Amino acid sequence: MRWLFPRATARVAVSDGAARDLEAFAKLAPGSVVSIGNPVTGLPPSLAAIAPADIAPEWLLGDHRRLIAVGSFKEQKRFDRLLAAFASLAAHDGARLLILGEGSERSMLEREAERLGVADRVFMPGFVLDPRPFLAAADLFVLSSDFEGLPTVLIEALEQGCPVVSTDCPSGPREILANGRFGALVPVGDVEALTKSMEEALCSEHDREALKLRAADFSVARATDAYLDLLVPGWRQARLHQSQHDVHPEAAGAHSTDG
Repeated sequence: MRWLFPRATARVAVSDGAARDLEAFAKLAPGSVVSIGNPVTGLPPSLAAIAPADIAPEWLLGDHRRLIAVGSFKEQKRFDRLLAAFASLAAHDGARLLILGEGSERSMLEREAERLGVADRVFMPGFVLDPRPFLAAADLFVLSSDFEGLPTVLIEALEQGCPVVSTDCPSGPREILANGRFGALVPVGDVEALTKSMEEALCSEHDREALKLRAADFSVARATDAYLDLLVPGWRQARLHQSQHDVHPEAAGAHSTDG
C-alpha cells in the first residue's frame, strides 16, 4: 500500500475516519484520500426479506419495548457489553433484545445472557440477509462496537426511522449521526453510559422523519454522483448542457455556432 497508493490518481475510503487512518498507514499526504460513503439507502426491498414474526415472534409481539442489534458474533461488536447494559435497564425491565447475526462468540453470549438473568428476554435467531423489516419494528437500535469502518446497519436503522444509540467508535458513527444530532454517542467501553443513553432514548420522543432524511445522505444516487465527480470531472456541466440542448435545441445550436 505504501508503494502503490501514492502512485494512484485518486484514493477512496468509506468514511472520513477511515480516510485519515489510510493516510497515516500508507504515509499519504493529509487530505489525499477522498471519503465517499457506501450506497446504503434507496435500494429496493429484498426478495430474501424475512418477516420478524416468522423467526422472532416473542420479540415482536406484546406490550414491551423492542431493542435490536445486528452484526457478527465476534469480539469487535462487544455484544457482551450490550447484554450488560440491557440487563441494567431499570425503567424498562420488560424490554426485549434481538441480536441478529452469527459467529464464534454465540456460546459465550448465550452463557452471559444466562448469567445476567436476561436469557428469557434476549433472542438470537441467527443471520438474516435483510435486517430492515426488523429495524422498522424496533423501538431502538444499539451499536456497541469497539471499532467500525462505516457501519451500514446504523444507516439502515435511520432509513427505517429507528432511533439509535451508538458507541463513539472509530470510525463512522460520529459522521453518520452528525456529532450526535441524529442519535446518542457514548464512549467506547462505558457500559454505564450505554445503559443511561439507552434509557433516555427509550423514554424520549424522536423525529423519525428526520432520521429517514439523514439516511438519504447515504443513498445509491448520492454515492454514484460522488464517484462520477471523481472519475469523470465535468460530467455535471455536460449533463446540464445536454439538458438545455434537449429543451431548446435551436437556441443551443445557435449558441454553439456563435461560439
